[in-house]
Amino acid sequence: MQVRNAISVAALALLLSACGSDDDDDSVAAPPPPPPPPVEQAQLRVIHASADAPAVNILVNGAVVEGLAGVDYRVGSGFLALDEATYSVAVDGILPDTSTVQVLDLGDLALEGNTEYTVVAHGVVAADDDSSNDLAAAIISNPETELGAGNIRLQVLHAAPNAPTVDLHVTGAEDELGSALATLAYGDVTGQVEVPAGVYRVRLVLPEGSDGAGAVAFDVVLPDLAAGADLFVTAVPKTGVMASPVKLLVNDGVSTSSFIDDRTTAEVRVIHTAADVPNVDIFVDGGKVDALSNAPFNGVTGYVALPEGEYTVDARLTDDNTVTGISASLSVLNNTKYTVHAVGTLASDDDAALEYYVLEDTVRAVATETKIRLTHAHPSVGNVDIYVTADGNIADVEPAFADVPYKANTGFVVLSPGDYQIQVTATGTKTVAIDTGIITLAAGGVYSATAVNAPEQPIANLVLSDDFVE
Repeated sequence: MQVRNAISVAALALLLSACGSDDDDDSVAAPPPPPPPPVEQAQLRVIHASADAPAVNILVNGAVVEGLAGVDYRVGSGFLALDEATYSVAVDGILPDTSTVQVLDLGDLALEGNTEYTVVAHGVVAADDDSSNDLAAAIISNPETELGAGNIRLQVLHAAPNAPTVDLHVTGAEDELGSALATLAYGDVTGQVEVPAGVYRVRLVLPEGSDGAGAVAFDVVLPDLAAGADLFVTAVPKTGVMASPVKLLVNDGVSTSSFIDDRTTAEVRVIHTAADVPNVDIFVDGGKVDALSNAPFNGVTGYVALPEGEYTVDARLTDDNTVTGISASLSVLNNTKYTVHAVGTLASDDDAALEYYVLEDTVRAVATETKIRLTHAHPSVGNVDIYVTADGNIADVEPAFADVPYKANTGFVVLSPGDYQIQVTATGTKTVAIDTGIITLAAGGVYSATAVNAPEQPIANLVLSDDFVE
């Protein structure tokens, strides 16, 4: 019986084997390998903090990064996500002819995952006796961490080579100074500091032991900062109206805002371009402004501070100030420079009556370019063509500015530094009425020239101002 049972089991096994056999491979496949762990990402932002540098392109591994082309001064990017890796990073300056030149090579940057990197280009491009002010890049890294509930986070970099060492005070809007949060020299950066959301006042104060110790070099009340704000604050050079040597750039990881000293005003100057008008005294809201007065024909006053607002401005023509040649309203905005041209003639029709012609002067000097503005303030000529050439040969040249009317200007035009000849003709002719001869426009220069009826001028019929005379 046992033998029989054994034969039956063997036969059953053979039968099952035969039923399950075919031409397919019945081997069991090895399980696939597990997927690689996800690549961690780093966050990178770039801030342009060099006041005399041109707009720049940011290159990563030799290619311009989308969204980081043509980044100008005071501009900062949002965070860009990059896979954890080592990247070659460089900065190219954009020249007036749109060509580029490398201004910074940051070399190979190893970016770690879950880390925020802030790259700030700062310093000066123009030659400087102090090499410590040369164009450079600060690279600040912080691990990605959550903010505490109801808090904001601040980190501050001193990136203004024109400003001294300062004590940083961050207080309530009406609070006394108290203890400094940090003392920062140029290039120093604080750690990240968390404070409750709210309204804060930022003051930079000259520290003990320095000249002018205790003086407030910068003072601003920031807008109400909502909980969750994660801010990188860069102190950069102030250009234009100089109530303080610095202003603040505040980057929130998405965009950048700019904040100036709350004490900043407007600035106003006067150019007397009315040929038949004697020296004038300027009255603002009935009060004589000595610094703007006794201005002769062709005279250019210095700038005078004027708080934001609307004013009545009188140009009085006689020594006893009994005759007013021009009376008009003038509106000014803080942080803006203005030139008020007194134009026209005493004996004229309405087309050339005495009046003010007001231009905004706020413009930043850039080390790789020159800027010039030409203004038509000659009431006895019609529209003009303006030629800007290297050699004065305009026979076969189109005007750089055509059909420019009285009381018009070119705006500040960007040129490559070098030698130029500027010539003015009646529109549609080649007959030169004003010729500067060869003039040199220097890198970093900002020039203004106003065409007037003044044949005795060193450069005929032009009142020169700004870097022409400074």
